[in-house]
Amino acid sequence: MNNRDNFTKVFLDQDQNRTIRKDLQKTKTNSRTEYEDRLTFYIKNYKMKDLYETLHWNFVLPLEGTESDPKNVIAYDIKIAVIVFLYYEDRIEHNLKYLLNVSQEWDLYIITKNPKIKRYLSNDKYWAERVIFVYEKNNRGRDVSALLIATKPFIHKYEYVCFIHDKKTTGGSDAEAVGDDFNDMLFENLLGSEYYIRLIIKTFEKERMLGVLAAPEAYHGAYFSVLGREWTNNTENTQKLAKELGIKTKIFEDSPPYILSTAFWCRTKAIMPLFRKKWRYEDFPDEPLKMDGTLNHAVERLIMYSAQDEGYYSGIVMNSDYAASYISNINILLKDALGVCRIHTLLRKHSDLFSDKGRRLLKFCDDNSNHVFLYGTGGSASRIAEFLEFNGVSIDGYIVSDGRLEKNSFLSKPVYEVSDLASKNDEDIAVVVTVSAVLRCEVIACLEQNNFCNYYEPEE
Repeated sequence: MNNRDNFTKVFLDQDQNRTIRKDLQKTKTNSRTEYEDRLTFYIKNYKMKDLYETLHWNFVLPLEGTESDPKNVIAYDIKIAVIVFLYYEDRIEHNLKYLLNVSQEWDLYIITKNPKIKRYLSNDKYWAERVIFVYEKNNRGRDVSALLIATKPFIHKYEYVCFIHDKKTTGGSDAEAVGDDFNDMLFENLLGSEYYIRLIIKTFEKERMLGVLAAPEAYHGAYFSVLGREWTNNTENTQKLAKELGIKTKIFEDSPPYILSTAFWCRTKAIMPLFRKKWRYEDFPDEPLKMDGTLNHAVERLIMYSAQDEGYYSGIVMNSDYAASYISNINILLKDALGVCRIHTLLRKHSDLFSDKGRRLLKFCDDNSNHVFLYGTGGSASRIAEFLEFNGVSIDGYIVSDGRLEKNSFLSKPVYEVSDLASKNDEDIAVVVTVSAVLRCEVIACLEQNNFCNYYEPEE
């Protein structure tokens, strides 16, 4: 491994975190063997979340293209199956339209535990002839038991498999809309079009160490609360299940999964560890299923670790239309969240989210003075003033160097030249320096020359 390969907590303080990915892509161009050797080392020795955040395993693929595009050609002897778990009869017609995107050359299974869906499909000539139908009377375990029990007799026959399920949510006035959007997000990003599905398969063919491609994490509605805390209450039960299945990949509480559902495409070998146990329906929680902390939630989070244990990495796949809205919406969430964070802590760069510089500044103001002045009237002064006043620190005014006074007030508070304020100086005045590092030495010298000894320099 090269010294430049550093997979730790990513901070976007100096660059946009693309160096290692670009270097690895260059290696891939020059030598496929070296590229896969490096990936093997990474997968074996690093946390999957750190690798994902550094190597950016997000695959954005178009829904439409030319039928004769060579990228779209899949060898006839590759065995592919799409396995769909359907439970909600009021979604059946809506979701079946996505199944029309599954080529006739691939096997299509529908698993259901709902007799109404069974009758609906059996009475429709097209679906009765097209589908390999699996009917399970026991709904215990929902989609997870459908994956681990109902597919076990046949899933190993296929090289690539898509497993997907319909989705509803409960609780809250917006639950129906949230569930509808979640349902469509899964189907659009896994079965968006025949062309798109072929590109997914070609991605696996091209990336021989890719094990799983999953739909992106939901972030709308109540799912917003899961962003940044993807383990929720499932660290210990996932670790326990991994041990039971003989998955030796270490699972860390500080490295949460980025795949949280049983909706994915996979290289079937990558998920085989999940089938090491002879699952029974009695193993799964009975209805009503708890909102969190169950075996089902552990299985969802274990999928990417199963792949890692088999020597594969896992990525996120989305179609280009969805990706456009995803980027915009994540930006909205980020900016709104940062707007709130800025009044609780001092933020200048990414790593500041994890520092205690704000607490130290508040302690200085609390310990040293009843009269606080900020040196500077720029963007940093505005940011620090907002933070201090939100936290109950009243600012008496602002200071600028002699000859630099351009306005008599800033943010509705008076502005003084340093020599003018010096005549009023007493030990009860504290100064927070808000100027840039380039000017800081000059400003501090100016303060000391004017007998301001009680000053504080917030960290850069």
